[in-house]
Amino acid sequence: MPLIEVKCKNCGSSLHIDSNTKTGVCPFCNTQYFSEDTVNNYNIGQANIHIDNNAIVENLLKNAETNLSILKDYEKSAELFKKVTESAPDNYKGWWGIIRAKTREFHNFDSSTLNQLNKYAAYAINVADTNTKTALKDKWLKYLIKNKAILQGKIDSLDNDCKKFNNTKLNTTKKLQPIIKQKEEILEKYQLPLKLSNGVLFVFIIITLTYIIFGTLDNEMYPATIISLIAMVITIICIVISRKKRILAENLIEPINSEINKTEDEISKLQKEIDTAKSQISNLQAEINLINTYLSLIHISEPTRR
Repeated sequence: MPLIEVKCKNCGSSLHIDSNTKTGVCPFCNTQYFSEDTVNNYNIGQANIHIDNNAIVENLLKNAETNLSILKDYEKSAELFKKVTESAPDNYKGWWGIIRAKTREFHNFDSSTLNQLNKYAAYAINVADTNTKTALKDKWLKYLIKNKAILQGKIDSLDNDCKKFNNTKLNTTKKLQPIIKQKEEILEKYQLPLKLSNGVLFVFIIITLTYIIFGTLDNEMYPATIISLIAMVITIICIVISRKKRILAENLIEPINSEINKTEDEISKLQKEIDTAKSQISNLQAEINLINTYLSLIHISEPTRR
C-alpha cells in the first residue's frame, strides 16, 4: 500500500496519506485528513466534517508538557503551547504553559519579555475557573515580587560598590595633591638659576649694544669690553649651572611624574567603575519600575478565538 508523507498543519509532525484511500490521521494530535477528490467522490460537499478539537488540544498539551517537564526543550514546548492558544484561546493551560516555558518554570527572568508574559498571565487568569484563577494570580504575583527583591538586592550591592569607589577615589585624589605640590616645589627651586642666567644674558645684551653704540662713538672701548667680557662669563657660568640643575630636576621629577600618572590612572579607572555601576543601577531600577507596573495585574481584555 503506497503512502505519501506530508506535514500535519496542526502540530507540524510527519504523517502518511494512504494513496489508495487518500486519507490519513496524525499520530501525534489525531487530526484526520481527506484528499480533495475523496471528499468530492463521497459527495459530502454540503455536509459538515467534524474534527474533535478537544482531542487535538489535549494531545498538544500532552506533547508540550513532555517537552517542558521531561525533555527540557523549552523552545519546542513554547511552540506547542502557542498552538494550544490558537486552537483553544479559552484554555488557560496554553497561555500559562507559554509563561512556564519562557521562564524555565519561573526560574529565569528577562525584563525584555515581561510585557508579553504579563499579557499571557492576564489571559490565563481571565479564562481560568475561579479556583484556578486565584492560584494563577498568586503564582504570578509571587514571581514578580521575588524578582523585584532580587533586582533590589543587586541595586543595593551596586550602590555599596559606588560608595566604596567614591571613597577610594577621594582618598586617591588626596594622595595626589602632595605629590603635585612636591613637583611644583622642585620646579620652582631649580628654575631660579635659569631665571638668573636669563637675566644676566639680558644684561649682557644691553651692555654689548651699549658698547657698540656708545663705546665706538666715545672711543672708550676698554671699559666696555671688560664689562662685556665679565657679563659674558657670568652668563656662561649661569647657563652651565642652570643646565646641570635642570638635568637634576628632571631626574627628581621623573619618578614623581610616574607616580602622578599612575595615581591619575587609578582615579580614571575608579570613575569608570562608578559610571558603570550607576548605569547598571539605572537599568535595574527601570526593570523594577516595570514590575511595579504589573504587580497589580492590570486587567487585559480576554483573548478572542482567531
